[in-house]
Amino acid sequence: MTTQSITTPVAEVPINEPLIRRLLEEQHPSFSNQALVHGADGWDNSTWRLGEHHAVRLPRRHTAVQCLENEQRWLPIVGSQLSIDTPIPVATGRPNDRYPWPWSIVPWFDASTAAEQPLPSSKAEHLASVLREIHRPAPADAPPNPYRGVPLQDRRLAFEERLCRLERQLGDQFQTSGLDPDHLRSLFSRGEQSAWEQPPVWLHGDLHPKNILVAHRQLAALIDWGDITAGDPASDLACVWMLFPRKAHAAFWQAYGVQDSDRLKERSRAWAILFGLLFLSVGLKDDPEFAAIGARTLDRASSPSRL
Repeated sequence: MTTQSITTPVAEVPINEPLIRRLLEEQHPSFSNQALVHGADGWDNSTWRLGEHHAVRLPRRHTAVQCLENEQRWLPIVGSQLSIDTPIPVATGRPNDRYPWPWSIVPWFDASTAAEQPLPSSKAEHLASVLREIHRPAPADAPPNPYRGVPLQDRRLAFEERLCRLERQLGDQFQTSGLDPDHLRSLFSRGEQSAWEQPPVWLHGDLHPKNILVAHRQLAALIDWGDITAGDPASDLACVWMLFPRKAHAAFWQAYGVQDSDRLKERSRAWAILFGLLFLSVGLKDDPEFAAIGARTLDRASSPSRL
């Protein structure tokens, strides 16, 4: 498990073993005697392993509460239709005078992230089939998300900000990095020229290698569904550029199988470029894993070879 990085926001409430133990005793006593071990602190949540098969997931910041509530509300519906494991809550906790926000008990998956243990290219078709299962028509009250599944025009400003930030971070190294700002802008613009013209579909919303679990070289689970939303599947499909070399993409797209796939590929590549800029910029500070994901994604997405 990774530990908190120096850029991870400070928790707005203290989360420790005594607190979690009391919450369990008061609200879910059947779990209260199980071993409790700190797993990881992310930007939004603190995760603690509970016994052999479960984990406790608690927001660290108020801004993360809505994401956790999204998981509690919608993951039992979306996740139950999938042929892959997801952290569907097995129990939920209520706010009280000890802790101000809802929290969850979820399954624990004994697996590595795809950032730690890359998913073999031969599994591209399996991932595509899982994404097809996720990308089903969503109801009108699906949770909104202004950062995922939206028209690429809505993300143009973020793209330009990230590109300029990366140019400042790299300085003179940018010219030797192999990145061409004009080429990246051209590819992003090509993605902007088409739109998802079908009803909104369910999206994972944050599908990158750190949220994809691998065990025994097999796709094991998809985790961290707090950004679940509905819209254009291209923002989820950007993960193909993060995970697989270009030689595996044809099998991925054939298994995913949609009409007008060239336009969808263009949009997914534009999203991949946006994510690649984000991951590389964030990773250059103190997260080599994210930096590697970002650099690899940008290299694949900006390649001049055919889609």
